[in-house]
Amino acid sequence: ACHSDWITDLYKVQELRKHANDPQFQAEWQAAKRAAKLRAVSMIERLCGVKVSPDAMFDVQVKRIHEYKRQLLNVLGIVHRYNTIKAMTPEQR
Repeated sequence: ACHSDWITDLYKVQELRKHANDPQFQAEWQAAKRAAKLRAVSMIERLCGVKVSPDAMFDVQVKRIHEYKRQLLNVLGIVHRYNTIKAMTPEQR
């Protein structure tokens, strides 16, 4: 079986239960979680300029944004850029 079968069949995730008490599996699982968290911390700092601790608890929610909300966010982005430019001195522009 392919190791990525669980992506399209989430019932296969239940197969992890048989490894729940395996110390080596637990260590590999924790290492994978830590590596993913370090990537997230790096992305947050790169995209948002905010430093967060990789030891903090993260709660991430992902939801598809409807078209009208994307349009509104685009307009708000334009307004923000406009206000930023207006607040600049002529030398900064």
